[in-house]
Amino acid sequence: MALVTVNDVQQYTGFHYTEFTEDGLEMTEGQWTEFIKNLIPKVTQMIHRYCNVHSFERVQFVEYHSGRGATNYDTNVSDYNEEDTIYFLHQLYCDTLVVEEDTSTKSAAPSWATRTARAVSVAGDYEILQNNDVTRVKFNQNVPAQGTNNIRFTYYTGYPTSSAQLNDIKFQCLRGIKNVLLTKKKIQEASSIRNYGVRDYSQMFDAFSEGIVIDPKVAAGLDPYRRAVIHGSWAYD
Repeated sequence: MALVTVNDVQQYTGFHYTEFTEDGLEMTEGQWTEFIKNLIPKVTQMIHRYCNVHSFERVQFVEYHSGRGATNYDTNVSDYNEEDTIYFLHQLYCDTLVVEEDTSTKSAAPSWATRTARAVSVAGDYEILQNNDVTRVKFNQNVPAQGTNNIRFTYYTGYPTSSAQLNDIKFQCLRGIKNVLLTKKKIQEASSIRNYGVRDYSQMFDAFSEGIVIDPKVAAGLDPYRRAVIHGSWAYD
């Protein structure tokens, strides 16, 4: 999902389509608009990839995990290891988490039982642990049985539209787009490039690395929203 609009870019950068060229000729307003429309999702994707998130905007996400059961490997007694009770959510967690377990067998239709969160007056089945936007769901009782995709987590990711966090991230996106436009202007102004002519804006974009788009200032602005990567295959099973 695009973080900003064409109008946002024009207002922030102050650039006019007459300042840019395509195929060695001054851009038309239509070419400029098309260029920015294609640029926005590419820069947005770079930011999402840098921050290891699916989206910063508030959207519902559903993911399935496989229960591990009791995998005690220290003795012959059936017991739970710590990793048997903990599941990491893939996305940037926001709120409204619903946890369900399919208690049916694979030879029958699914039967999703909703698990209860631990609260002030409720013991519950699990509790939510968050650290640096990484969310863990830890079961204290009624630990999911061993199975394949038998645990379902439904939750919302990202930030509300009017939140300060999302506005800040959008600002970093605009800074990244401005970096691209400034680089394009520099290339246009170079005599060797100007004489040769640039064939089209898609080739122009291919010349830019993520280091140009996400420069140290943009990276510093995005770092507070960067999601940690959890290593180990068991974490998301």
